[in-house]
Amino acid sequence: MLTGWADADYANAKNDRKSITGYVVFALGNPVCWLSKKQSVVSQSTTEAEYIAMNICLKQLRWLTFVFDDLGYGAIEPVLYNNNSGAVTISKQASLNANTKHIEVRYQYIRNCVMKKLVAVVQVSTNDMIADILTKPLGVIKIQEVLRQLHLVDCGGVL
Repeated sequence: MLTGWADADYANAKNDRKSITGYVVFALGNPVCWLSKKQSVVSQSTTEAEYIAMNICLKQLRWLTFVFDDLGYGAIEPVLYNNNSGAVTISKQASLNANTKHIEVRYQYIRNCVMKKLVAVVQVSTNDMIADILTKPLGVIKIQEVLRQLHLVDCGGVL
């Protein structure tokens, strides 16, 4: 019913080395919100950048969960997709370890939600990551594929 696709492009901003977050959220199979934004902190790894992107997307998913509950759909567990195995693993760990304890507390929200079964986190292939289009330049074939997945049509013949 509710799905989120979160991605990050690690340290792509050459002037400050901050990563780009991109996410798209689907409700009932249709995109309802999306974001492409530079992260506010410098990540120390691709995994950390992806983990931060997942947390940002999760906030939107949680808000939509409350909206759906108010509309009478009841409690639902949204699914959050990401293509980084490390970020997915961290989100499912009950506690931090030596490799993750430096990540800011505000980005640990996802672990709490996973433990309470308020969101399910699923790893997907990089080739299947819909939010890629919001984080980095893509080739024409990949753009066309993502536009189809987003239910968008190129009406102007740009591609």
